[in-house]
Amino acid sequence: LDLPIPGSQGDLYLSGIYSRKATSLPYSELQFLSPDRSGIPFVELVPFPEPFRFTLRADGGLIHLGEGLNHFERTLDLQRGALSQSYEFALPRQGVLRLKSRRWASLQDPHLLCQELELSTDRGTIALELDFGLIPPEFHLRHPHLTAASAQEDGIERVDYRTGTPGFSVCFAARWWVGTHEAESPRLKVELSANAPLLIRKQISVHSSRESEDPFAESVRHASAGTPARFEESFDRHAEEWVRFWECADLRFEGRPTAWRNFRRNADPLEYRIR
Repeated sequence: LDLPIPGSQGDLYLSGIYSRKATSLPYSELQFLSPDRSGIPFVELVPFPEPFRFTLRADGGLIHLGEGLNHFERTLDLQRGALSQSYEFALPRQGVLRLKSRRWASLQDPHLLCQELELSTDRGTIALELDFGLIPPEFHLRHPHLTAASAQEDGIERVDYRTGTPGFSVCFAARWWVGTHEAESPRLKVELSANAPLLIRKQISVHSSRESEDPFAESVRHASAGTPARFEESFDRHAEEWVRFWECADLRFEGRPTAWRNFRRNADPLEYRIR
């Protein structure tokens, strides 16, 4: 979830980034504790903090799922490889705050993560505070198997993670745009007015020492190339890759046209919703 419930791990896994068994992680498989696996440095995928989560305050009050939630809908679109969420919160001083989000891990660019938010209200004006910082406050408690160093420069927040044995380095570099204007910090203060939706885009570039000699420089270089226009183009290219994927993944029922039509009718939606 974009606004995770208390206790939610909400972690991110990266292909190829493994380490030894971390006994402190609550969801690690117990079978990996067996004696014949204890010395292997490539036993399980390393969990990283969820880079899409954020905190939101409206007129100073924290917005969360435990209070004032009127409506929630979550849609996984497998045709285009995107997860959308929609929230509606009742505000203490009348009115509602609506939040829509869409996010994807690019199939066209394996180093790119994107998130798009739209906020709206039916009330006069609301003072919003958003914190998109990549390192969550409880980082050291929930991710004792990682070390992290953060820096911010030229509108890019960079977090350098280091795993335990075998010691992979992974860098996340993030940028944000409010409308078409670049934000200088992951902590935003903006005003939201009735009938004037606010659009926020977040781009995250991820590189590791598995594919780059200098993942930190590569992530910053990759993030620096982003623009609002390229953000929109990235989803179009990503969706096109998913179209090609499903074209190759289709099934054929030779000599059984009715069976093939029934299969297509059931598979075409490729969209799952939770309310």
